Amino acid sequence: MDVVVVIMVVVLVLALVIGGVFVGLAIRKSIRQARVREAISAYGWQTDPNPSLERVAGLALPPFDMGFGRWLSKTIVGTASNGTPFQAFQYRHTVPPFNARVAMIALPKAFPELYVSTDRDRHRRIGVRAAKVNLDPRWEPVLEAAGDADFATALLSPPVLDALAQWAVDSPAGRGFDLSVDGANLVAVGAPTTDEPDELKVFVDRLAQVAAMIDWEALARFAIEPKSPRLGFRGTDWQWLPQSQGPVAQFAGIGPVGTGQNPTSNDIVTGTHRGIGFTGFQYQWQTTRTYTTHVNNMTQVHTQTITHHQPVLALRLPAPVPTLTIARGKQPYALRVGPVQPTPFPAFDAMFDVWSSHPQFLADVLTEQLASWFLHWKPSLVIMTGSTVITFPAEHTPPTLWASLDFVCAFCDQIPERVWQTVGSPRPGLRPSVSAPAELAEPDGFVEPEGIVGQA
Repeated sequence: MDVVVVIMVVVLVLALVIGGVFVGLAIRKSIRQARVREAISAYGWQTDPNPSLERVAGLALPPFDMGFGRWLSKTIVGTASNGTPFQAFQYRHTVPPFNARVAMIALPKAFPELYVSTDRDRHRRIGVRAAKVNLDPRWEPVLEAAGDADFATALLSPPVLDALAQWAVDSPAGRGFDLSVDGANLVAVGAPTTDEPDELKVFVDRLAQVAAMIDWEALARFAIEPKSPRLGFRGTDWQWLPQSQGPVAQFAGIGPVGTGQNPTSNDIVTGTHRGIGFTGFQYQWQTTRTYTTHVNNMTQVHTQTITHHQPVLALRLPAPVPTLTIARGKQPYALRVGPVQPTPFPAFDAMFDVWSSHPQFLADVLTEQLASWFLHWKPSLVIMTGSTVITFPAEHTPPTLWASLDFVCAFCDQIPERVWQTVGSPRPGLRPSVSAPAELAEPDGFVEPEGIVGQA
């Protein structure tokens, strides 16, 4: 037989085998999905193919009310065997990273923070800082609790602890539970997935049984005000939006904002810091480049689309001020107004370039104290223009945003009182600096502004 024919036959057989494998896998997946849908329907549950983040807007404890890139998917709504309504969904955020299945049951009132977990060495959640609650040695081998001690003592009665301990013992390896009382909700992190409806039913039935054992009305003395539904950050008045064109229009012409193709802003945070309003966001835009390749005497023209990102932070001032830019080194986003202006401080001039639309304003702002402050912190770029102070942080994360805001507020603190009188504005009413909430704290400690403020 001709060698070419043999090769063709072998290739055809391999293609049929590989194709058969893929078809078989596709059929198997389709059958499994059909069984999952049948099970969900048999339990009387419903799925929500396009769940809104409004479902979690009333939650305030980790993993909620923190992080960027928040996403909700694979939502199921139904009732447990005892008739208790529940919802379950996949929840994730990217900064910091979290991705887990969550189930929750609504409570009659909002109650203080409390966690109960089978996970003695670590929590599945990032950002839990609540104090440990000491349990009786009888339950300590299998349970761990943290939160409001008085509320925990009242809620975790011996029958409830017995039920939780039995649930922990009955759970398969690696399938414990991580519960929290989050306002007016009993939340369980680590529930089985949508693709495991039978396991999910067992899980939510146990959760509903525990909830039913607790006399919530008897705990009414611990009730607190529920959180106003919003997507924000616990311990602050900050609000978060996944995406918006608003900042693109508002800050067009500042740095890269408004340039490029398909411009947008992501992970927008608005609120106040030390009493001053701000907006922080990740600006995203695209550019294209064309290049030519030559292969086997053939010329091909290629077009590549490149996506760019730049964090932007703008602090609102009480009144408009002349434009002033202070830049360390070559900063592409420096707002240059006329030539570089010298200052009375040679060491400062050796490190920074300064531009201003109003030389007297520059002279009034840049005191010897402020020049020394800049030499100490070495920020990359600070711009005052209109009614804003603007910086371009090296990254857009909640801890960096807090640290960058601390820096910009500290800059405003250095500006003499007479400057605000000159522009006809009261001095910004900056409140005293406070430590970042646990959910916004830098995991490895504070990073100085040289590493977080300015063009990366």
